[in-house]
Amino acid sequence: MDLSPREVREVVLADHAALRVRLELLRRAIRVADQSGDASALLELLPSLLDHLSAHLGLEDQLLGPTLATIDAWGPEREKRMRAEHHSQREWIKTSRAWLESHGDDASEVTTQALVMIGRIEEDMEHEEAEVLDPQLLTDAVIHVDFSG
Repeated sequence: MDLSPREVREVVLADHAALRVRLELLRRAIRVADQSGDASALLELLPSLLDHLSAHLGLEDQLLGPTLATIDAWGPEREKRMRAEHHSQREWIKTSRAWLESHGDDASEVTTQALVMIGRIEEDMEHEEAEVLDPQLLTDAVIHVDFSG
């Protein structure tokens, strides 16, 4: 399936929107945990959020990486940086899963960790949307370069 740069941008942004829905559900579960002391909803939502985030990174590797690599002269460097960020994010996901396994019985700690996760994921998406998913970069417009002087 060959997608244009604009279409790749739209697919990634649509998945960002889906991640934001999950983050809002997580915020609601945090409020419930704060009020009731019961973090069971959080403990159900957090692993599925991490699963979605892992799948999202795979989607970007499959669609966004190759698009970035060919978009302009800086493309290979953009793709390299994206892959390095994804490596770091995958390590964070693995660490977060391990943390949940060992601290899942403490509602207060789980709530705090969930807020940290929300902040990190939102920050990563905002950065990506501003830098890599810029509509001026991922456009279907033909760019003409005039080398005459």
